[in-house]
Order: sequence, then C-alpha cells, then structure tokens
Amino acid sequence: MAGHISLNQLYEDNREKLLLNWVAGQRIDRRIEIRGSSNYGADVVGHINVIHPERMQVMGRAEYDWAMRIGERRFTHQFSELLQAEPPAVIVADGLTPPDALLEACKASDTPLILSPKHCSAVIELLRIYLSARLAETVNLHGVFMDVLGMGVLITGDSGVGKSELALELISRGHGLVADDVVEMGRIAPATVEGRCPGMLRDFLEVRGLGLLNIRTIFGETASRRKMKLKLIVNLQKSAAGADAPRLPLDAQTQEVLGVPVRKVVIPVAAGRNLAVLLEAAVRNTILQLRGIDSMQDFVDRQQRMMHDDVCLPDSCPACNHFQNRGPTMKIMIAALLAGFAFSSVYAADNCEAMAVEKKLAGAAKTSFMKKCQADSQGAGSACEATADQKKLAGAARTSFLKKCEGDAKGNQAGAACEATAKEKKLAGAAKSSFMKKCVADAQAPAN
Repeated sequence: MAGHISLNQLYEDNREKLLLNWVAGQRIDRRIEIRGSSNYGADVVGHINVIHPERMQVMGRAEYDWAMRIGERRFTHQFSELLQAEPPAVIVADGLTPPDALLEACKASDTPLILSPKHCSAVIELLRIYLSARLAETVNLHGVFMDVLGMGVLITGDSGVGKSELALELISRGHGLVADDVVEMGRIAPATVEGRCPGMLRDFLEVRGLGLLNIRTIFGETASRRKMKLKLIVNLQKSAAGADAPRLPLDAQTQEVLGVPVRKVVIPVAAGRNLAVLLEAAVRNTILQLRGIDSMQDFVDRQQRMMHDDVCLPDSCPACNHFQNRGPTMKIMIAALLAGFAFSSVYAADNCEAMAVEKKLAGAAKTSFMKKCQADSQGAGSACEATADQKKLAGAARTSFLKKCEGDAKGNQAGAACEATAKEKKLAGAAKSSFMKKCVADAQAPAN
C-alpha cells in the first residue's frame, strides 16, 4: 500500500487548480491516509459526515444551509465532536464565508481550514481522483509497458527473450512506450490497474548492444506515454526443444495484478516469427473480445452447427441441398478438421453416436453406452501414457510408442465411424472395401 500523503503536499499540488486558501490551523504535518472504513483513496474525502469523521470534510452550499438551519449552538456542539476525531482538514467550497462557529472550532483544535471558490462537487471529485492515484495500492512488475492501439499492454518474459527489441519495433510502428524494465502498477479503482514509469527511468529504453535509448528524443514526443491502464499481458515464451505450444488455446488466460484479473496471451518465441505483428493481432483480438466478438467461440459454434444440424430444407436452401448430396464426404472432412484442431471430445461424441445407431441402442442402454464410449475415446491418450509408464519407457522410445499407440486409437475410432457410414450407404464387397480404405485414410490424414 502507498502509506500516506501530507496535507501540505496535497495543498501545494492542488492550490492553483482549486484556488485553495489556507486560513486557519497550522498543523501542516497532518497526514492523509487510508484508515478506518476506507478502502481506496477516494474514500478519504467527502461532504461533512459525522459517521466518517476520519475523512477530509468538505462544506458546500447544502451543508452551510443545514448549519444555519439548526442554529449556532447545536452546530458548534456537533462540529466540535467531529473535530475530536482529527480529520486531516476542513474545506469550505462554493466561495462561502465559513460560519464563525466553524472558524472558532478549527482554531481551537488547530484543525486546518481551507477555502475554495470552486463548486463543492468539483472539489470533492478532483481531490478523489488525486488521492486515488497517490494512495493507490502499488506493486512493481518486471517488463515493458506499452501503449498499443490505445490499449495498455505489459510485455513480460525471461531475461534476454527479446522484450526490449519487440518494444523498439512497436515504437517504430507508431506505438508508445510507458515504462521499460520496472513498471509501477497501482490499483486506482476496484477493477482498474494503472501503470506508470518511475521518474528515474522515464523515456528510456534499454536495448542489448545499443545501451540506453531516449525514446522521446529519438522518435519524438508522441513516442512516449505518461501512464496507461493495464488491459493485456503478453508473455514471450521461449519454445522448448521438441515442445509444441497449443495451436488453439480454448480457455482464456488471466493473471491477477493487485487482485484484478487481467487478460493474458502467451506468444512462443522462435526464429522467423514476426512478434510485432503477432502482438498487434493479439491486441486487436482482445479489443474485439471486449466488444463481445470472440473468433474462437464463433468457429466452435459454426462447427457445432455443422455437426449436429440434421434438419435441412432443400427446396428453400440450395446450400443445404448441396451439403446433403455430399453428406458422407462432408462428415469425413469435418472429422479430419477436428482431428487437426484437437477437438477430440466432439469427435469422440460423433463416433460414439454412429456406433450407437449401428447397434440400434435407445433409452438408458444408449445413454450408458455413450458415456462409456466417450470416456474410452477421450482417455486414449491417458491409457497410452499409463502403458508407457508400465513399460518404463523414456526418451525417444517413449515418444515413438505414444505416437503409435494414439495413432492406433484414432484408427479404431475412424474405422468404427466409417463402418457405420458404409452400412448407412448399404455398401458390400469390393465397393465397401474401397470405401473403407479411403474413408479411414481421409479421417487419419493430418491437418495442414
């Protein structure tokens, strides 16, 4: 947590903006800090409130009329009790002259009394914004913080992975630098994290081989940003030898920063990959997701409709008639597409459905069969792993065994589906053999 701020610092920082005038109370050492029922910097300033005496108390037109209405004696009593809690200061806004009772109470308790001609609501709003930033919960993160297409993006990764080089390329493409190496993150609102650069490092970017570069001097004023709200974390990850990153990450990743979940994207680093283009694409995709447009979900929904839509009206839909005429072929193409994109669960469900139709199962018998079939299909990989563990295989021998085992499992699944399709087409003899051979080969063919 940011500890506190002195009243004198607040007065000097906002004196010109709010036209403040300190008229009573000499306790310049009074501190403004988050305490009591406060959770955020915005909580430590507000209208006169005896329930929250620890706040900086602001008197506007409404509070002044209330004081005049209840009488001087009653107001003096209530306000004296309020000042016993030692609020940081009392501010009289709206250009009002403070009541004599208020002035005397502040002098007696040495409570700072500050005047402002600005509207009461404007004073409170500006001070809340100021204090939210100054008293925000903070943490320092390692990485490069950028403004990419108007979105705050934190680039993270191991040392030497190429964060600064990527930042330099993004800057050359018109994006802005906020901070390099050390990024100060502060939670300025319950769901908002803001990042800025420490004063010592502002405008500087360290690039291996080139040293420190003053980005503002080299690229101009528009190449540097003072602060940005954190919306996306991009982690650059070195590809391990022989390891493949997931081609289609179905589950959205997040990382918590100061208790706020932030979207996260992992980009594998390899020779020949244009990281700047990939990062820009990740930012554009994130912007679309924030607007409710999810490309991955759109593809999944489209595939689901193609797999499970059995109702088609050829007369009113020529496209449907086209697909109906190519029904078996389209099923094989879809099955191959699913295998290439790792939609194993949906593929298994389709195969099991075909086998249930072949066996003429229905009701509870079909439900039980489908549950066992899908579990067996989805567990092929784990079964192969278990067998490899039992055989105590390792290294290249284990990799070769797993590849053959999983291939055999897929072949069995493809064979069952093709068998059901051949039966549906009422094929027999040489025609069935030829169809089965082609069907299984198409289903097992790797996706491009």
